Amino acid sequence: TRAIGQLVGRTGSVVGIDPSESALAMARRRCADQDWVSFELADATALPFDDASFDVALATQTYEYVEDVDSALADLCRVLRPGARALILDSDWDSCVWRTSDRERMRRVIDLWNTHCPHPFLPRTLKRRLERAGFDVVDRAVHTIFNPEYDRTTYSYGMIEFIHSYVRSVDGVPTGEIDAWAEDLHHLGEKGEYFFSLDRYIFVAEKPS
Repeated sequence: TRAIGQLVGRTGSVVGIDPSESALAMARRRCADQDWVSFELADATALPFDDASFDVALATQTYEYVEDVDSALADLCRVLRPGARALILDSDWDSCVWRTSDRERMRRVIDLWNTHCPHPFLPRTLKRRLERAGFDVVDRAVHTIFNPEYDRTTYSYGMIEFIHSYVRSVDGVPTGEIDAWAEDLHHLGEKGEYFFSLDRYIFVAEKPS
């Protein structure tokens, strides 16, 4: 939201929404010097805005976490002006390529990780969902996160702990297996044999004039 605020400047306005008060508090602190940026506590399926209020919408890694994604996309279309565009980005973790010493264990861990959101494969159906919501899909692209080296500053390095923590919380999962999964990735990295790639899918949708 801060980056969008910098692009828009004082001649426009930007509104960010989130269902988490703590996330909003953090965002407000980050954007404290941008008085044209505001934030609302809101659910994606019931946006607290009038019809045809916005020229542009952006949602990154959002709709895969929304249970009723079709209602959310319909409400997004409602609040956009005719001719306005939305850019939506979501991942499909089946596109993940992660070097491992045990491919079967990697598959089990990623399958369990995919249970952390309602729509882990959303990009496969997003075009048709957007069209049903009233949009025209005018562009599509793939953005690949590629980490060929073991580096603490990369996306995949941080995700090792994030996935490890989530999968350990799943009932019935042997702690030793998820620990061994994480240790294997760190070990491969330390040996200079690390590799990670993940595709994120971008859809640009336009509300018909």
